[in-house]
Amino acid sequence: MEPTESTESAVAEVSAPLSTPYVKVKWIAGYLAVGLSTIYDAIEAGDLPAIRVGRGTSKAGIRVRLSDVRAYEESRQIKPKVAALVA
Repeated sequence: MEPTESTESAVAEVSAPLSTPYVKVKWIAGYLAVGLSTIYDAIEAGDLPAIRVGRGTSKAGIRVRLSDVRAYEESRQIKPKVAALVA
């Protein structure tokens, strides 16, 4: 199966934006392969720090520091307990 234009653009959207330390919620959802609502829920719960740029209350203006995205991703990793591995 050859990649289509839409899959190529999706891959391009997920690659890390090196020009800015802040990313959009849509990028985060693509990077983590989750829905937008999952990211908004994490922001509202305080698990993922975010800022709002621009005027108004639009969700389109929400940005998250790339380092916070990576820290959030790491905090969500399942880590086996050592005792369970020994038994």
